[in-house]
Amino acid sequence: MDEVREADILCMWWISLIPIMKTKIAVVNKTLQELSAPDKPILTIFNKMDLYEQTTFDQWLGDDTKQEMLQDLYERWNYETNDNAVLWRQ
Repeated sequence: MDEVREADILCMWWISLIPIMKTKIAVVNKTLQELSAPDKPILTIFNKMDLYEQTTFDQWLGDDTKQEMLQDLYERWNYETNDNAVLWRQ
């Protein structure tokens, strides 16, 4: 894929509801290595975090606990993406 090789920055846009998202990200990263593009800066956006919250959090969970869990999720994905994660909420 010439577009990947020629790009200055890559953007991965994920829908946060995909249950196997971590596996899919690993496949994309492996493909980038095969394309000799592993050193390109990658901005990873996790879209629809509001829907993730609706489908994941129990209705009785307190707001502080929800925010703490989201912060933990953000920190984990930021670590996984080398500090290039964005959680998108609408």
